[in-house]
Amino acid sequence: GHNLLYDLVLLYEKFCEPLPNSYKTFKRSLHKMFPLLMDTKALCNALRKSLRDCNLLQDSNLGMLYTELSSQRGTTYALYTPDVGHADDSSKYRSEKKFHEAGFDAFITGFVFFRIAHLVALKGISENFPTYDIWVVIESASPHKLHRGSTP
Repeated sequence: GHNLLYDLVLLYEKFCEPLPNSYKTFKRSLHKMFPLLMDTKALCNALRKSLRDCNLLQDSNLGMLYTELSSQRGTTYALYTPDVGHADDSSKYRSEKKFHEAGFDAFITGFVFFRIAHLVALKGISENFPTYDIWVVIESASPHKLHRGSTP
């Protein structure tokens, strides 16, 4: 996912059980359900320094990442960039970008992940390719921020 902490909180509360009172308990329980998660925003932020020579991944906004990685610069920086497209019978998003629509955002999240993984593999920095377990992904969000984010 992209910036998926709030999605995980919602998923946990709606489909698993009420949120625990303790942030530590929440992390432990969520980690048991999802031992490995990839967050394209966290990956982008971690890889920005390693890929600075291409001037890509400068903004971790999902729409900006998609635009950068689908641009000529994004597709020609690494050889054999994989072509990521829509199915033949899926024309809805071919002619128009519909950011913040669930189907389009899901597509571009996969697109961004696939392109980032390709860049990392071809540029020989796969040993630095960060894998984020839930501890890392949600460690950066404090319980205070979570509470404030849910207050109207």
